Amino acid sequence: MLKIKIAKRIALFTMVGILLFGGCSFILIPIWLDWNNYSTFQGFYKESENTIETVFLGPSSIVSAIIPAELYEDYGICSYNLGSEMQPMLASYY
Repeated sequence: MLKIKIAKRIALFTMVGILLFGGCSFILIPIWLDWNNYSTFQGFYKESENTIETVFLGPSSIVSAIIPAELYEDYGICSYNLGSEMQPMLASYY
């Protein structure tokens, strides 16, 4: 009788632990696994070959600070801004 009670408690403890671990894993997913900004990158690959001289990579500070149209008007530099909001370092690498 006592062994059955202990076995039930161990099984219940294990099930609760698995459910808690699974729930926390779902909630605590790193942001870069859910990150997507495909339209920015698809636009880059749709550009004609040998038309872009400079490419800017980085987070939202690059998106806000670099304006390719102004670079072209002021200096004649053809550029593309591949920055995106909350861009992780891994995305810049690839």
